[in-house]
Amino acid sequence: MDKKLLLLISMFFFSCNNPVKRSRELIKKGRYEEAESILLYALKKGQKNSEIYFLLGEINLRKKFYLSALTYFEKILDKSKFKDNLITDLKEIYKETRNKGPEIAKKALFLLYLLSPEELSFEEKKFLAYYFLERQPEEADNFIESLLEEKFDEGLFLDYVKNLYDRGEYKKVISIYKKFNDKAGNSKLYLNILFYVGSSYFETGKKYFETEMVDSAYTYLSKYIAMKSPELYLPRAYFLRGKANLLRGDTISAYYDFRKVVEILPFKHSGIAQEAREIMKELRLKGYGG
Repeated sequence: MDKKLLLLISMFFFSCNNPVKRSRELIKKGRYEEAESILLYALKKGQKNSEIYFLLGEINLRKKFYLSALTYFEKILDKSKFKDNLITDLKEIYKETRNKGPEIAKKALFLLYLLSPEELSFEEKKFLAYYFLERQPEEADNFIESLLEEKFDEGLFLDYVKNLYDRGEYKKVISIYKKFNDKAGNSKLYLNILFYVGSSYFETGKKYFETEMVDSAYTYLSKYIAMKSPELYLPRAYFLRGKANLLRGDTISAYYDFRKVVEILPFKHSGIAQEAREIMKELRLKGYGG
């Protein structure tokens, strides 16, 4: 016989045919290991109802195995049936893991948000926003923008703009900046924000130039040049706008754009600085510039 006494006589006749009821009784008595064994055996036998997953989550929560508890809570199909208990449990997991295991805390908040979004405070929603940015950046936009409308947070705004920029969403950076322009303009982090906004104007203008959309290139490059932030793109921005102006037939403006390139890079005699000098020389021979 053996094999652990035939798995403890088939978990004592499968806990007298009602594993959930028997497990609840054992949980009340603090006999978590026995209750867990019965529930896991029930799963093995194909009884995968929501209450079994809920009770396994409860057991793991009481044993402080927070990630395992979340894993079981996630598997509950009808979460509304256990809504009040789950709200309490998820808040406890968040509270216990926020400083020790932020990834677990974010996951707990995410489940709480899906279950009952009104339960989250602004700070908890902000904490959750970073979960979205890290795991589901493309799906974060509406959530974060509505959160910023609820209350503008300059740190979150900067991180969101940076995330958009890193994803190559340059026009989205510009759009979100315009939307929150007044609040961003009064932020202590304004110069940091402006770095990504200005860079986005430059990158968008450069992309338009490369695709021969000259008027759009001119518009975005001019916006960046007016901002002058960050300064590192200024020589190339003037150079590209100069070329755009040539294509637009504005030769005089083009000449002065190329001259700005040379003024910014007076000692550089290669690359765009040298090319700008050569174009200016040709334009002077045609009677443009001075």
